[in-house]
Formats: sequence, structure tokens, C-alpha cells
Amino acid sequence: MRSPEMQAVLKARADTVKDRCGDGYEAYVAQTRAVAVVETATRQAVDDNSANNTLLKATSASRKSGPCTSTNAT
Repeated sequence: MRSPEMQAVLKARADTVKDRCGDGYEAYVAQTRAVAVVETATRQAVDDNSANNTLLKATSASRKSGPCTSTNAT
């Protein structure tokens, strides 16, 4: 699960979620485990996520390949 190929899959998935959220979010992949994280990086993103459940919607949308419905999403 820590192979470069798996890291690339996780990074691509995390980047997809991050891109659906809009500005102020960041994604990274842990080097020692098969874990990808997308989190808020700015106060504006924290407020957006709190008001709109942006991360939840972007994660759900990435599974279905549908649009994220956050007001901040691109």
C-alpha cells in the first residue's frame, strides 16, 4: 500500500477532492501509510466548510463524479 503507484492514486484522489473545494484547501499523502488528507488551509476555507459542508460534498461528489454544490467550489 506504500508503493509509488498507490501513493500516486491517493494523491490524484486527494487532488480531485481539493480541486472541487476551491481556494483555501490543501491535500497531502502520508509517506508511511496509505492515507490521503484534504483539509482547510485558510480561515475562509474553514468558514466555507463550516457553512456548506464543502469537504463532505466534494468527497461524496468525487465518488460519483458529480459536481460539488458548495458556493465556493469551482
